[in-house]
Amino acid sequence: MKEDQGQGADTLDAGENPALFAEAENGFALGTLNDVVGLHVGFANSAIVKHFLQTLSPLGLTPKQTAILWLIQENPDVAKADLARLLKVERATMQAMVNSLSERALIVSRPAETDGRRVRMALSDEGVRILAAAQDAVARHEAWIRGKFSPEELELFVRLAQRLYR
Repeated sequence: MKEDQGQGADTLDAGENPALFAEAENGFALGTLNDVVGLHVGFANSAIVKHFLQTLSPLGLTPKQTAILWLIQENPDVAKADLARLLKVERATMQAMVNSLSERALIVSRPAETDGRRVRMALSDEGVRILAAAQDAVARHEAWIRGKFSPEELELFVRLAQRLYR
């Protein structure tokens, strides 16, 4: 058993005994379902997202909103359409997220100089402040994830995970 550094509760480490994990997940026997790789990817994703949401919740930000702020900072005058493509969300969804950040006065928008149909975005002073706090939260979250792996395991994990989405 390893201590869940984010919550302080004991969790089963599947690496210690995979066969035991097949019988112990929330008291259910997984049986041959334990052989479904996607199930374990989903469990890992759920744990990561849950921890990330808890880490960001004091700031009132979602992971995607954090990514939007970060990307705007890294790419001054980025367009909403470009962010939508990068984050693989519909343009309407991106518009709703941008509206939410604008209502909180975290970003400012203006027409692009070369194409009035495109809207360019930048962080407001409050957006810069909130993003700095979010980046600290992301660093804590990353430390939680990285603490579950050795450096070699982490490098391998990232390389293998990239195969699924590249």
